[in-house]
Amino acid sequence: MSVEELVNKNYARFSESDRAVWRYISEHRGECGDLAISAMAKKCCVSRTAVMRFAQKLGFHGFAELKVYLKLDNQQTEVSDQIDQVCKTYRNVAENIRQKNCDEIFAAIDHAQQIYICGEGRCRPRLNGNSSVFL
Repeated sequence: MSVEELVNKNYARFSESDRAVWRYISEHRGECGDLAISAMAKKCCVSRTAVMRFAQKLGFHGFAELKVYLKLDNQQTEVSDQIDQVCKTYRNVAENIRQKNCDEIFAAIDHAQQIYICGEGRCRPRLNGNSSVFL
């Protein structure tokens, strides 16, 4: 369950201090995983106890557990964004290929006696062992 889902589930029980903590976390997600409880309290203009109670209202044992959860949630969001970006790039490549007439290229590949495949970076080790796939 994401932090937003935990907040939505418990929002009716939030005090003004809890809402201030959540407002800060939602606007500064990236840095919240690295803040100490006293720094978080200062930035939210609430007490350390209020920050602790906020974490407990979400179901965490304490602020440290909330910080870990925020870090993990941020990493999952970043991975999801990266996957979305990769998918978007592949869709764009496929659309560009679809718009171009590649019949001559495909015919040349089909009639070639030898095909050389070059890879850069992380692709190179995989290409070395998979040349038989193209035979």
